Amino acid sequence: SSGINAEWPLRPGDRGPVQTDVSIDVVLCYSDEVLLMGCEDGVIRATTIFPHKPLPHIGDHTDNPIEGLCLSFDEKEILSVGHDYTVRAWSTQNLEHNIEEALKEESEDENGDSESEEEQPKKKKLKQISAQQIKSQQSADFFNDLA
Repeated sequence: SSGINAEWPLRPGDRGPVQTDVSIDVVLCYSDEVLLMGCEDGVIRATTIFPHKPLPHIGDHTDNPIEGLCLSFDEKEILSVGHDYTVRAWSTQNLEHNIEEALKEESEDENGDSESEEEQPKKKKLKQISAQQIKSQQSADFFNDLA
């Protein structure tokens, strides 16, 4: 059987941006930048990789866990199989638009074009504190609740 092998520079413990505590049952590599995840709550989620940024949901199987995901031969539809053996097809048109928007926002953030200097919040200057001051404050705080 033929398959697509993909590698990402992920480390154990890396987490994607899934907003809720749900099990990810199946993962599909949509592109070099995007993963699709079929979850136990029946929702098909998408996320960009590096930066981890969630995209709007692709669709759902109304509380039936997603058992499988694949792309159609022309890559215009995402096919999903629910736990109830229902196969559904989802257009990739909205997903492509959402990916473009997410990557556009990321490039603006990197270039600093998203906000002018006037709109950016002013950064507070941090007060310089020596290690000795920190130690003396910690020891003073330690004995405060003994009184």
